Amino acid sequence: MKNFKCLNSLTLMILLMFSTFVFAGIPEFINDTVASKRLKENNKASIKLTQNFSKGTNNAIPCNTVEPIPLINGSTFDALATSNSTTGLCLLGCGVSDVTNLVDASLTNFATVITAVGVGVTHNLRVIDGNDAYLAGTFAGFRISPSTGLLSLDLLNSITIKTYSGPVLKESFSGSQLLNLSLASIPGGDFILGFNSSQSFDSVEISFNSLVGAVSSTDVYYAVITTYCAGPTLTCNLATAMNLPTFPVAIESSHTGISGVGIGSVTNTENLISPSLTDFASISFTTSLLASGSVAVKDQITNYPAGTFAGFDIENTSLLDVNAFDAITISTFLNGVLQESNSGNGQLISIGTDLIVGTGRKTVGFVSTLAFDEVQITINQLVGVTLGETKIYNAVFESFCAGPPLACNVVTPITAPTYPIVVNGANTGIDGLVCALCSVSNTGNLIDADTSNFAEVSLTASVGVSGSVSVKNQITSYAAGTFAGYDIESTSLLDVNAFDAITIRTFLNGVVQETKSGNSQLISIGTDLLVGTGRKTVGFVATLPFDEVKITFTNLLTVTLGNTKIYNAVFESFCAGPPLACNIVTPITAPTYPIVVNGANTGIDGLVCALCSVSNTDNLIDADTSNFAEVSLTASVGVSGSVSVKNQITSYAAGTFAGYDIESTSLLDVNAFDAITIRTFLNGVVQETKSGNGQLISIGTDLLVGTGRKTVGFVATLPFDEVKITFTNLLTVALGNTKIYNAVFESFCAATVQCDVVYALTNPTFPVAINSNESGIQGVACVACAVSDSDNVLSSDINDFANITLTVGVLATGSVSVKDQLYTYPVGTFAGFTIQDLNNLLELNLFQSLIISTFNNGVLQESKGGPQLIGLSLLVPILGSGPGFYNVGFEATVPFDEIKITVNSLATVINNVNVYGAFVDTNNSNDGVLGFLNCTNANPVAVDDSVTTLRHHSKHQCNHQRHRYRWNGRREHRRFRPYYRGHTNHFYYCRRRQL
Repeated sequence: MKNFKCLNSLTLMILLMFSTFVFAGIPEFINDTVASKRLKENNKASIKLTQNFSKGTNNAIPCNTVEPIPLINGSTFDALATSNSTTGLCLLGCGVSDVTNLVDASLTNFATVITAVGVGVTHNLRVIDGNDAYLAGTFAGFRISPSTGLLSLDLLNSITIKTYSGPVLKESFSGSQLLNLSLASIPGGDFILGFNSSQSFDSVEISFNSLVGAVSSTDVYYAVITTYCAGPTLTCNLATAMNLPTFPVAIESSHTGISGVGIGSVTNTENLISPSLTDFASISFTTSLLASGSVAVKDQITNYPAGTFAGFDIENTSLLDVNAFDAITISTFLNGVLQESNSGNGQLISIGTDLIVGTGRKTVGFVSTLAFDEVQITINQLVGVTLGETKIYNAVFESFCAGPPLACNVVTPITAPTYPIVVNGANTGIDGLVCALCSVSNTGNLIDADTSNFAEVSLTASVGVSGSVSVKNQITSYAAGTFAGYDIESTSLLDVNAFDAITIRTFLNGVVQETKSGNSQLISIGTDLLVGTGRKTVGFVATLPFDEVKITFTNLLTVTLGNTKIYNAVFESFCAGPPLACNIVTPITAPTYPIVVNGANTGIDGLVCALCSVSNTDNLIDADTSNFAEVSLTASVGVSGSVSVKNQITSYAAGTFAGYDIESTSLLDVNAFDAITIRTFLNGVVQETKSGNGQLISIGTDLLVGTGRKTVGFVATLPFDEVKITFTNLLTVALGNTKIYNAVFESFCAATVQCDVVYALTNPTFPVAINSNESGIQGVACVACAVSDSDNVLSSDINDFANITLTVGVLATGSVSVKDQLYTYPVGTFAGFTIQDLNNLLELNLFQSLIISTFNNGVLQESKGGPQLIGLSLLVPILGSGPGFYNVGFEATVPFDEIKITVNSLATVINNVNVYGAFVDTNNSNDGVLGFLNCTNANPVAVDDSVTTLRHHSKHQCNHQRHRYRWNGRREHRRFRPYYRGHTNHFYYCRRRQL
């Protein structure tokens, strides 16, 4: 038939004469072919409907099915009919048979279309639904099987599929406009062709045009449809694969295919919308000419609003190149009309990106500024570059919703789906010099909810090469004052200069806001400087708003970073903590206070020390006051380790105690404080530096036997917002391991002191603290000697106490010293301690083992013991009473601000004394001309003239007379207190006056 047009009229007449004979044999020819085909079908796997639906209703048809639904009579459809027609000149072996098989209940029966000899022949097979009309967006097509088993281009171009509503033609698609669904469930050599309608219909028709010079035979099994219904709302901040059957998606054939000059193909497009996340469509190029390949996915029901991420999960090793995004264009459409197109690193971003080394798998797209229902990816074959095959796994959409506000003073990993974040591809990747083995990998881990996995930047030894990752919040910008950084890990970060290789930038709406690098600009919060790992949370406190944070690692001459793990972006919002309570030792911890570990002032310094470390510094600022950071120093003299805690909002006034709660057995050494230096800072500038026993004090110290736990610091004379403690190995002191529990502050507030009152020097009423320099065991080493629970001396609870224990006959003493940080007590004030003797000693023997001392500004003023001490009987005991209790002390002859009790060893028994607290009695206090506390100028009021004035040879007798009056059983005498008035002619005059 190839030369059919050249036949002369005679030949044509002969053919016409024999037409009756010839066509009489056609039915047998067709029937034999059909029988053979049906035998073949018995060996084929058949397609089965897996669900039953209500008869005769369109609503019973399942939607978003992975495979189209056969349009056959049965439980789902019951009013289907067929029709067929042929146009043109059928000459030989030409016709349509068994057309009713198209709608019977069997999935293996078929109609057959054949043309052996014909001129302009077109065969039409139509399936009509007598009950239902199908909505716009419904896929309509047919399952066919060419006799050759191949869908040749000629055959494809000869096929047209149309939809009708009644007799009215609605739409018509043919050739390459048709979608070809190569489904795994249908046998090889069978195909489903069709299109997604844009108008409603009730009939679908397939037409075959005769092929010039070739015999064609095609079996047609049945018509198929796929109906669509809206998918679920996108989950906030979660990248979602747009696949069947969850979403009503289809391949948009009009925006799919190869264009330009080049050799390439777009294949397996149905995999792009299948439920599998591992199968893929392919865009392939085999030449380096200018060409492009595209594939588009359309949601048949839903429009997605502006602000939605639209993109694709793709893979191509060629896309590892930093400029690879220039070869990618992502476009969105709405109702077939182009909305937006973006390409290149400057416009495309990545979400949940997995830049697996050697694979180049990425989720790439952009956040739309216009509504859309369709997204297209185009791979542009560039001149001189052969991209090869690009695998497209899924279309990916993401809806962004604002995350919760940052909790005050809490280090917060910024992860999805809690926060609307993406990895910004434009700011992520390798830059600088060419580096074949450098990579940025697993960046999807950077924003997922698992904070234990990580992205990784791998840099070889090339100086100047850099790798970056950048995380952007799509909705929220963060205020100035927010910490912005990353949780990172690298053994290279143990290098003291490592921060010089790190740069962190903030952005707002794509514009750089701030850039910081190096130890002087970057800080660490919640840092864990694990030995040998170098894990740190590094960043800075922004002074400008931002919505994106980028970290860059650069190989320097002095620092080669190698592999760096990046766990998450980390933000922290700082809020002012409560004011320090008066006269209370306060651990400064988060989230109560807006504090950070300042990495610039934390770490090992001095001589090179391989085994030295600063570890677990996150424990330094967390709310658990029982865990600790640790500074480990080997025996190298001159090496030092430091930690520094900074309040990001509040500065503390002069007069505030600043220090740390620390523990080390080395601190039992009398010279240990010489190895400790504490500095205060304000806005990064050193304010004061103190070290050694002469400058450092302890407050609230627990002098536990053998542990060396102390709270050490000093009372600042200048404002501060940061406190640093440094431990240095000296020739005389090797500290080894030191635990640092917390930074500790205390605000001292003066108490009101009045005449004729006995005051217990306890917190929080008085600004008193334990002076550890004057407290503890001193003298010859004594294993069983101890000063324990010294904190209890400052407690207002009258039932708790410290204990001093001295073994028999040792040349050692145990002491507790209480210092008032603000007030100096005048001459005449009685200074003492309430104690309990646990040995039932006679008062004389007990007092012989005791010494009471006073100090002023650290300088010894007076010390008295034995018979010089007075056991003062108080009308109302303030710190304890009962057998063995004594209020022991003396009346000061010089001003003082500190009182110390010292217990000596006894010759025959263990000296075991409970110390309840220090006290002062202001009955005779006299600050002279100052007049602030001049208690002896009051006029005495006599009750009984005969006892108004008493004369004794010793003022101590006045005090004893005082005791006698206080404990007199007569009511009127309990309302009066005698006091020492003065002396003349070697006699002391004692009077009593009204309280």
